[in-house]
Order: sequence, then C-alpha cells, then structure tokens
Amino acid sequence: MKKIIIITIILMSLSALWSQPNFHKAFGLSYGMATGNGFSYRQINNDYGFQATGAIALTDEESIIFTGTQFIKPLHSISKTRFNMTIGLGTMNHFNSNKYDESFLYFGAGPEVEVTFSYNIRLIIGTPYTIFKQSSNSHIMGTFMPTFSIMYYFD
Repeated sequence: MKKIIIITIILMSLSALWSQPNFHKAFGLSYGMATGNGFSYRQINNDYGFQATGAIALTDEESIIFTGTQFIKPLHSISKTRFNMTIGLGTMNHFNSNKYDESFLYFGAGPEVEVTFSYNIRLIIGTPYTIFKQSSNSHIMGTFMPTFSIMYYFD
C-alpha cells in the first residue's frame, strides 16, 4: 500500500510540474558529474526547472550507462544571462562482459550561469561542489567539478 501511495504522489507531482504552461523546453548535450553525461532535456521557467540527462557507451566487451537529474532554481536574470542555483544527482554504471563491474554516484550543489548566444542556443556553465563515491571503495570524496551544457530551446 505504501508503494502505491508513493507512486501516486510522484506521478501527481510530475504531472503538476509538466502542466505548467510557461516552461521553456530544451534539448542538448551535457557533461559533468552532477548533471550526468550525454543527451539532456531541460524545462525551466522563472521560478524553477529540472534537467534529465542520459547516455550509453557500448563496445564489444564494455558498456557504460550515464544518468543524471538536476533541480534548477533561477535567482537572477538579465537580457542575455541567467544565474541559477542547482542541485544534481548523477550516476555512472560500468559493465564488463555484460556483468556489473562498478558504479559511481555523484551529488552536487552550486551555481550555474546560462548565457544566450541566440534566441534558441544557450551555453550553461556550472561549478557545483560535488561529492562522489565509487561502489568498490568506501571513501567519499568531494571537490568542485565544472559542468557544461549546450542547449537548444525550441519554444
């Protein structure tokens, strides 16, 4: 019963988030531990936003799966620049010969700057403080790790 209630709350929250009419939507590429590496989808308005990122790298023997999510809070905006505060969670899972090998978990929080080159193309550079852990190691480490995204806004 608890699982049904939790799933219902998550679905209601996501539907409320997606039903906001003033979201600006974008697709692009992102690189960073706290954002995840790969193709990104971003929705943002003047109050809040989110970004989801994912990619798969395949070879004959190895595969790596990158995923990431990021919550975005715009703080200040001028004509061509927006300053945001972000919280993100990223993972990297490594498989060798179709068997799980190891994973990395990244959590980051910090500022980012969104620069508009044209109405549709924006470069996003962030410097979150990132805490990460490797599954095969008990140590937790932290450092400032930059994030980069180039996004195409289509509305």
